[in-house]
Amino acid sequence: MSLEEQQRAKQGVLLAIGAYTMWGIAPIYFKALSSVSPLEILSHRVIWSFVLLTVLLHFGRRWRSVRDVLRSKKKMGYLSPPHY
Repeated sequence: MSLEEQQRAKQGVLLAIGAYTMWGIAPIYFKALSSVSPLEILSHRVIWSFVLLTVLLHFGRRWRSVRDVLRSKKKMGYLSPPHY
């Protein structure tokens, strides 16, 4: 096994441990949120996702990609919900 394969295997193990840890903590987290309204939870998820996305776009210098997608009707069509 090469050094690169060993590093990727170690990364996979760490990611698996992280995923199982989050899965194990989830019931405690949701129990703590039982008194919070679903609308408030949804609002926080939308707002914080938007904030995180803008930070990632800023530091990744990907605003040009966003502009290109917004100018392309075809790409915007892929992003829009289906019209039944």
